[in-house]
Amino acid sequence: MNEKNWYTYIVQCNDKKQSLYTGITDNLDKRIKKHNNKKGAKYTKTKTPVKLKKFFTVSTKSQALKLEYYIKSLSRADKINLIDQKFSCPCSNKCCPNPDTFTPEHICIEKVCEDCFNTVCKSCGNSCCCDL
Repeated sequence: MNEKNWYTYIVQCNDKKQSLYTGITDNLDKRIKKHNNKKGAKYTKTKTPVKLKKFFTVSTKSQALKLEYYIKSLSRADKINLIDQKFSCPCSNKCCPNPDTFTPEHICIEKVCEDCFNTVCKSCGNSCCCDL
């Protein structure tokens, strides 16, 4: 079976705000070139060239989409901290072996709460406000 990686990525746009755009792809180089050729996302067409700031590799498109959703829910400051690797694991209270860093494995990108859309920690199963 030929397994293909998927990527969730963050690019910095060339606009006044230096805005951050998050997307997914199965071919990172090709996708960045598409953005810069104004054939990528509608949002980035007028904000080229974009610069790749961070990417995460996951196994499935579903995981990539869920991680994209999670990253898009973050504030700009948290996205910058994530890019700079200064972002703590969202479930860092009890269970993570290294709570001072963030990797896709730190959040459960397989399960999302249907009520509040918060992610569930893979390590301990603790999750969102709905369980409390």
